[in-house]
Amino acid sequence: MGFPAVLLLLLGLIAAAEASGDHHDHTLHVSAPHASYSCPEGANVTLLCTDSGALAQPKDRVQHFWLYTPHGDQRCHDHSHPRGLKNPHGNRSVGVVYGTQEKTFFVTLLDLKQEDQGRYCCISLDLQPKDHHKASLQQTAHNHVLLTITPRRNDTRCSMFVPPSQNSMFAVLVTVGFILLVLCLPLILVLLYRQRRGSHGSRRAHELVRMDR
Repeated sequence: MGFPAVLLLLLGLIAAAEASGDHHDHTLHVSAPHASYSCPEGANVTLLCTDSGALAQPKDRVQHFWLYTPHGDQRCHDHSHPRGLKNPHGNRSVGVVYGTQEKTFFVTLLDLKQEDQGRYCCISLDLQPKDHHKASLQQTAHNHVLLTITPRRNDTRCSMFVPPSQNSMFAVLVTVGFILLVLCLPLILVLLYRQRRGSHGSRRAHELVRMDR
């Protein structure tokens, strides 16, 4: 691997880190404080998501809703709500409660069962009010959390796992790039030495050819 290749690799790592750290503060963004939850059957859990960024217009309003799929590696589909509930306000009789608090919105699932396991998608809609109680969709933001259900036990507490921060990802990428540079530096020096020696030998050979003539 030559010096140009290493340089391109480092630039690519830094660009990827900067891209992952771009919050797009001028647009609506949804983040999940916890990437996944692990709960025993019979427990209660509250899944959280948080809005950040900005709305398209100051007078816009935000509408939240949750979708669900039992497949953790697949996207949520429209009209597939937690426990099949279509009421956006929740229904405690089926163990689903929705709520918001400032920038945070959540869904609470009561008396968890094995069939609750899967991916829960949290979605925010930026709506611009129109006449006659209508609204125009300006932008959409979404994220997701994973819920794993374990066998029932005496301890009904859930375990929550925090996703890696973007700052830590940037530090890891920069560290990897620096390590690659250090490992490749001897090879780069050898290649430069051989290239310089080869060019010097080539010039010397041309001089000898001219002298023979």
